[in-house]
Amino acid sequence: MSNIPLSNQNFRNLTESLSLKIKLARKKSRRKIEPISRILKIRPEYLNYIEENKFHMIPGNIYLKSFIKNYATFLKVDISSEMLELKKYLNSPKNELSNIIEKQLKTPRPKVRLLVIISVILLGLIFFVGKLKNSVLLYSTLNNFILLI
Repeated sequence: MSNIPLSNQNFRNLTESLSLKIKLARKKSRRKIEPISRILKIRPEYLNYIEENKFHMIPGNIYLKSFIKNYATFLKVDISSEMLELKKYLNSPKNELSNIIEKQLKTPRPKVRLLVIISVILLGLIFFVGKLKNSVLLYSTLNNFILLI
């Protein structure tokens, strides 16, 4: 989910304005969301979220800005001033901190990587030793069989 300051009234006004402009432009063009979604390669639910002013439902601020810009460009809606304001809010220090925390949660820990690597090596050794024992057993069985003949 995007890190959007939902409590800020100015931000809400901005997003409502953006949503309304885009929604009215789509309705005026008499296009449905599904075909636009296929053309833009953006999920229909994300386009709906943009039109319904549910920006917080779109994962990641980068995707949010990109989806809004692409959608508005497709509909030939001028939202340049709104996008500047939106970028200010999304790039605010509060959101930068949230983005850093989000990235830290997503990056795997070095201990986990090390544990996975060690586990793979151990499983490989167990497999190799098992194959080696089977080969020795087969070899000794063949030698005993040859000695009996």
